[in-house]
Amino acid sequence: MYADCVSPDGTTGIMLRLCRYPNQSTSWLWAFAFLPEKIYGYNDHYLPCPDVISPVEEPDLTYEQVGEAAAIFHRKGSRDVPLGAHVSVTVMAHRGSPAPHGQGTESMRIEADLHPLHLPWRMNRYRSEWVGEVEGAIRIGGSDFKVQGLGHWHEQHQKAPRWQVPFTYISLRGDDLSLIGSAMEPNDLGHVVGSTDPKKIIKIEIDPPADHRNIRLTLEDDSTLEGSIKMIHRYLVPVYTRRRPGTLVTARFGEHELSGCVNDWKFGGSK
Repeated sequence: MYADCVSPDGTTGIMLRLCRYPNQSTSWLWAFAFLPEKIYGYNDHYLPCPDVISPVEEPDLTYEQVGEAAAIFHRKGSRDVPLGAHVSVTVMAHRGSPAPHGQGTESMRIEADLHPLHLPWRMNRYRSEWVGEVEGAIRIGGSDFKVQGLGHWHEQHQKAPRWQVPFTYISLRGDDLSLIGSAMEPNDLGHVVGSTDPKKIIKIEIDPPADHRNIRLTLEDDSTLEGSIKMIHRYLVPVYTRRRPGTLVTARFGEHELSGCVNDWKFGGSK
């Protein structure tokens, strides 16, 4: 489960992820809050996970992590026709990036409501995602912050942990143009949503990680979209023995202004 929100200028946002592996008795939980001058982050890949399989295709489903690090991801409605979603995470976070494994010193609570702007699409039978409007609240210590903008809801189920194939994951959202895509071998995958029905992305060309990078998308009708991406926040998340670079960004495609996330595992992460 994954949910995020990024403000239009890219300075404020949240990134929340819960991965449950009941057959391995392990859960992964990530929770990051991005403020204009600060980043707070929590991650732990060794949380206990009960031997309970989530009925992923059922409506009104809740994915939950209990304990000192607590998380609730609740989807309203069916997986293919969602009515919305609510996320709540309470952790002890670290200040700054990268955030080491385990509890930090800063109490952090993040809550957000997501409202879909379109029906989800599935890159494969196991994975669905959609873009929506998000209203969120961040409490760190005794201070409260608001986050509002467009966000991303993502559900995926499979039998084993991911991160076996290099990829760059792109999620950019704007008022009249949004896209979600994975640049990975052997095939790039994704969708673009605009004023018409979603179109499949069949090829993604993107520069290596940098403060500014160019991107070019080829769509199923052989049309192309070309844009530029500007990094606003950079953070690192431990994955196995490496660190996955993640960024909050703004982007421009012609007259379209977008914001969102670009995460790189295609370049191997950093040690």
